[in-house]
Amino acid sequence: MRLLFGELQKRVFYYEFISINTSEKVKISKNTVSKSRKKDFRNKCPYMVWILLSSTKNIIEVLGGIRNLDSKYFSELLPSIILQIQFYQDNKIEETIFTEMLIDLLQDNRLQTQDILDITAIPSVRRIIVNLGSSLSFQTRKEIAKSYRIDSQWLSVEKAIPNDLFQLTKFLLSEKEAIYLKNKRENILSKIKEEKESKEKAIELNKKRLRIQEEQLRQIIGERGILEIPDDIEITDEYLEAIKLIKSKSKVIFITGDPGTGKSTLIQLLKIILKDNVAVLSFTGSAALNIGGQTINSFFHMPLHILPLDWINDSSSFRNKAQALNRIIIDEVSMLRPDMLDAISSSLSYARKDPRPFGGIQLILFGDLYQLPPIIQNDKAINEYYTKTYQKNRFFFASKVLQKCKLEVITLKKMFRTNQPEYLKFLSKIRNASADLDDIDNFNMIIEQYPEFSNSDSFIHVTPFRDSANRINRIKLENLEGNTSSFEANVIGEKLLKLSTEKLKSLFPGDLVLNLKPKAQIMFIKNDSGKRWVNGDLGIIEEINENALKIKTRSGLYIVNKTFWSVNRYKIDSLTNKLGEEEIGQILQFPVRLAWAITIHKVQGQTFDKLLIDFTGGVFDSGMAYVALSRCRTMEGLRLTRNLVPADIIVDKTVVEFMNSLLNKNSSR
Repeated sequence: MRLLFGELQKRVFYYEFISINTSEKVKISKNTVSKSRKKDFRNKCPYMVWILLSSTKNIIEVLGGIRNLDSKYFSELLPSIILQIQFYQDNKIEETIFTEMLIDLLQDNRLQTQDILDITAIPSVRRIIVNLGSSLSFQTRKEIAKSYRIDSQWLSVEKAIPNDLFQLTKFLLSEKEAIYLKNKRENILSKIKEEKESKEKAIELNKKRLRIQEEQLRQIIGERGILEIPDDIEITDEYLEAIKLIKSKSKVIFITGDPGTGKSTLIQLLKIILKDNVAVLSFTGSAALNIGGQTINSFFHMPLHILPLDWINDSSSFRNKAQALNRIIIDEVSMLRPDMLDAISSSLSYARKDPRPFGGIQLILFGDLYQLPPIIQNDKAINEYYTKTYQKNRFFFASKVLQKCKLEVITLKKMFRTNQPEYLKFLSKIRNASADLDDIDNFNMIIEQYPEFSNSDSFIHVTPFRDSANRINRIKLENLEGNTSSFEANVIGEKLLKLSTEKLKSLFPGDLVLNLKPKAQIMFIKNDSGKRWVNGDLGIIEEINENALKIKTRSGLYIVNKTFWSVNRYKIDSLTNKLGEEEIGQILQFPVRLAWAITIHKVQGQTFDKLLIDFTGGVFDSGMAYVALSRCRTMEGLRLTRNLVPADIIVDKTVVEFMNSLLNKNSSR
């Protein structure tokens, strides 16, 4: 009869049971089990080695045979045999031989700590130990207690504690200690029960609140069907207020708030509930991809240069789109120039044959004016034009069309990104340049107390300058061992293929040609549909092949395949005459980019755990320090290459004046 024995999760051998007259022995074969057969057995019982025994009688015979082995083989084989006994406890195997062997085993000086731990983990073994009583020496009992980690077993609340553990503890230690541990465990379990009930109550209350808010949402939007709202979107009271205003007769609405207050999430919610004839636009291509929209320039066929006040798009294709529109949502409004907003209004009015601002449709603006501002080329003619037309004001609120509109404002305040009040208070002061020297010194002092990041830490080096970020990434990649693997993005779609490389780069948030090596630090640039990672998560590349990357993140090790990005534009449905989205192509690429370093402009809209902010050379525009400092979830995750100084905090005075005027209007209502 051939049997398979071996130590738990260590090695596996063939052993042959041989019956000679009435004397049972075990012959040990030197041949190891094949990998395939070993895998087969481990699949059947992954946590222990499986033993081929056909009946209870075989077990008794094998146990008896092993009793005749010398101590070396006895100590090696018995742990595996004992581990199998729990599979046969229902067969009511007699424990006489088993008990005798257990005594010998526990008194074997060569027995390893893990062996004792494996043996005493079996309930039947614990009962036998208690029944053995004084037949075990004090030293043996002490060794069992030590190996069994009796304290941690009692206090481990992740798993059920067997009923016989109290008796075992009393035997191995003392009755007093057993009672103490029992009471301590009961107290822990009581607290856990209270916390669980409290959490369940809070969850139930939250569900009730969400049901009420969902009903309120239905009443606001007049929706009686099924609202397919993702579970990760929380319908806050602020969101309800914004939606109520949007469903009213208000024509121009500005929704703002600090970073992390859910502006992008609200856009996603609006896309779900507003449905038809809504265009969702953004200033940059990467932001447009993130919100599933289109860039302003591509939607209006608007050139990139400064636009005159009388600029319009008079094409028939745009005219058809414009006539179907009910509303436009524009994200990243802090980067929107006033000449662009005027051109948007004049084009819509002309196409819709409606002289009202924006052709009478509703305009919803999203953004934080204290973040990165519009970029205007430093040109003499442009400066003269802006001085004459907009009094040097480069922000959207300087547009001529807004002077004719009543601007409704909603400020989102509920913070989703961090819950550290001191950090939020400081960021608020940086945001509007109200931080004084004491505030800055206190911030620097706190940051200096944290240890420097180690090489094993996954952090982002943030700099104002693109050349600096590219240089750091290039040097870091070159210093890694191994060959560089290059992956060129696949551009799919005839219309997309006609675009220039520069235009494609502006649409895509990653690299059209991605250079990688094992151990390279990357950042995910797209949410995973399986929620294994989100946009902005960091990771380390473990393996690279032609079709997949193996990437280690803080939450696990994942196989990452190339991902499709849909590039959309809006068009009129010929059947319904409604405005809808049309996919003009796709970009297929790995959803990562090198991320040892990144520019401040690239981190806007992202959230990270650890940032090293490098203001060397100074910042060169308003909002840059604020955007960089507000990208981290906690203050503990921030490090600075040099102290923050007042000169780093630049805020455009026109923004401060405009925002203060909005606050004064709201407070006077």
